[in-house]
Amino acid sequence: MARDRGIEHIEEVTGNFLDIISKTISEKGKVKILEVGCGHGVAMMGFIKKFGANIEIIGLNLNKDHGTVDRMKQQAIRKKIFTKSELDKIRNFPNIFYCDANIKLPFDSNSFDFIYSRSSVYLFDDKVKCFEECNRILKEDSIARIAPGFGP
Repeated sequence: MARDRGIEHIEEVTGNFLDIISKTISEKGKVKILEVGCGHGVAMMGFIKKFGANIEIIGLNLNKDHGTVDRMKQQAIRKKIFTKSELDKIRNFPNIFYCDANIKLPFDSNSFDFIYSRSSVYLFDDKVKCFEECNRILKEDSIARIAPGFGP
């Protein structure tokens, strides 16, 4: 599994997702995003780089073998998304929750403006339950962009 995929080519699999986030930020001021299957957090760091303090982003992994905050920091530096000193200044640093996406997600209903997932859903045994949970935690009129595979 590619655990270090970023947002450089996100439009290939999500269409105008970044534009929609930008527009929502200009309307609301701040948005909350969940990345299901965040892996090493490279995409989350890309979202922070692009949108700064205007987002709160949370990742979801099955367990720590799939990615941790420490690994996310290492990858952000290695991939030159942020320098060490820039990382130290981030106040809205992403958090990672560990749970099985095939069961009830540990978030309140109507709590996210956006859900993003790339190349993780194919790993879930109960995709329908995962989609139902994503729908439950999305705010009304919010958007989930879920790409099932690795390619465009």
